[in-house]
Amino acid sequence: MLQRSIRGELDWIAMKALEKDRARRYQTAGALAADVARHLEGLPLEAGPPSARYRFRKFARRNRALLTTASLVAASLIAGTALSAWQAVRATRAERQSQAEFRRARETVDRIFTRVAEDLKKTPGMEEIQRALLEDALEFYQDFLAVHGDDPEVRYEAARAAHRVGSIHELIGQHHKVETPLRQAIGLLDKLVADAPREAAYRADLAECHSDLGAVFGISHRTREAIEERRLALAQYEQLVKDHPDDPAYRRKLASRRCNLGMQLSTNGEKQFQEAERHLRTALAAWEQIRANSPPLAGDDLELSRMHHWLGNLLIGTSRWDEGARELNAALAILARLHAGDRDDPELRARFAHAKSYLASLNASQGRLEEAERLNREAIALLDPIVAAHPKVIYYSRRLAIDCLTLGRTLWARGRIPDADAAFRKSLAIQERIIAEHPGADPYPAMLADLLFEYGLFLDEANRPQESADAFRRAIEMAEELAANKSQGIWGQSRLIRFLSLCPAPQFRDADRAIALAKEKLRKAPAVATYWALLGAAHYRRGDWNSAAEALNRAGEIDPIDPYIPLLLAMTRWQRGDREQARSRYEDAARMIDTREASDMMLRRLRREAAEMIEVRPPPVPKAK
Repeated sequence: MLQRSIRGELDWIAMKALEKDRARRYQTAGALAADVARHLEGLPLEAGPPSARYRFRKFARRNRALLTTASLVAASLIAGTALSAWQAVRATRAERQSQAEFRRARETVDRIFTRVAEDLKKTPGMEEIQRALLEDALEFYQDFLAVHGDDPEVRYEAARAAHRVGSIHELIGQHHKVETPLRQAIGLLDKLVADAPREAAYRADLAECHSDLGAVFGISHRTREAIEERRLALAQYEQLVKDHPDDPAYRRKLASRRCNLGMQLSTNGEKQFQEAERHLRTALAAWEQIRANSPPLAGDDLELSRMHHWLGNLLIGTSRWDEGARELNAALAILARLHAGDRDDPELRARFAHAKSYLASLNASQGRLEEAERLNREAIALLDPIVAAHPKVIYYSRRLAIDCLTLGRTLWARGRIPDADAAFRKSLAIQERIIAEHPGADPYPAMLADLLFEYGLFLDEANRPQESADAFRRAIEMAEELAANKSQGIWGQSRLIRFLSLCPAPQFRDADRAIALAKEKLRKAPAVATYWALLGAAHYRRGDWNSAAEALNRAGEIDPIDPYIPLLLAMTRWQRGDREQARSRYEDAARMIDTREASDMMLRRLRREAAEMIEVRPPPVPKAK
């Protein structure tokens, strides 16, 4: 039955590519690519049966024009009318065959890609071979995009191919190349939806394209664009649920995409917490209802853990520590159970490590440094073997780099200077490797610039001035490059402004330039508290106390829970001679810092500067142990 069900050249290619017997598989990615190319050019396949009939059929297809001419001459001798009728029938058949072969070609490469995508995540040591296969598949999808035609089915296949191109770029770590094919897919799907607004498949695929594009923008800190794309995806699924109320698949997608919007609203600098919380709580309630009323699916618990995680993250960001901790622990408990049932799934291990890392940060922020270190080390222990087995999977390496950084912060706060130095250096080595393997890919240069600046702060406190100056210099050079890149969104130049205003080494400060850059960004985004706070910091560094106070007060109106703002206001008011108000603002900042930001090195450093100025007891500097 299986053999009878597998017919046609594209099935031969797929079966040969997926053959369990290594000797009978394609030996290289190039061999697979060559056979698909032979199919598209009408040549005999390596995967095809070597029969005379098969090779004659291929010859006839390649030389169709010559054989058609001979047939026409013969037919014209029989009957001109019959010839005209035959040409019309054959043209129709040829068009149908062309559409069918386009669809089958895409489906075959899609099947091969899907198998490889799974292996990429689960098969150690195969990344280079699998990457080559994915890049070959990418070329085929790009070729398919050239075949649009006027037929909606062909345009739909082209849109799905463009979406898959974006997915391949993301899978192999080329985040900076994802936007173009997703935009192509969205353009094709927009027209299809306009022509057939009741076709659910078109609308669902359009929603997924918007969702994936929002994810890419979120990674690149293009926050406003990310939120816009997340809203478009949500709107599509809201309408699909209205039109298909009995379909649980659309309800699942609606809840999941609502969670995505809530997450995006609550992170990356957009402090729209009330709307974010409403979306996250609605998503979680909807998911619980789906689980109660629908047969369970394999990924349900994993998605539930994700919703608990992001709601917990928001609650912590709004100082509701106990509620936030409960949600994070709920996510961790689900992941612990899933991990116990499948310890070999690297993606699940990485998600488990991610949950531990967030709880570690929560403990560090509340001064429970021993517990924070334990959770950090457990997260790293989960990730180290994954990265060793899958060094080319960029997500695993990125997570390990972040966890090494957070461990370094915790160890620094505990006074374990040599251990902290080792953790920072490990994080640096991982991030430098990622950039070397994925040059220009977001958000890795930005992450490295931030890490270098933070490492400079650490070295400065460790009394290693030359090394700290080298780290600051490299960080600012990278920030200059990022600021020139318009795709970096609000964070591209804000990073440079922060470095130029707040760097503890005076030789790297440039208040005038920081002011000019902050004003430029505020003209485009006047409601972003970060820019007002940085403008205030730059004015403070230049000695313009009145302008600093004005900018910082505006920042505090937009974001009342950022401890940098009252800390800088305390220093500004002291310089203006308002000593009582300066001490009051310092106390406000100290309360925020003591409960939220124990691991923020720049904030700790700025707090000591303010304490020494205002003549209060400064927080202790970590001592080497």
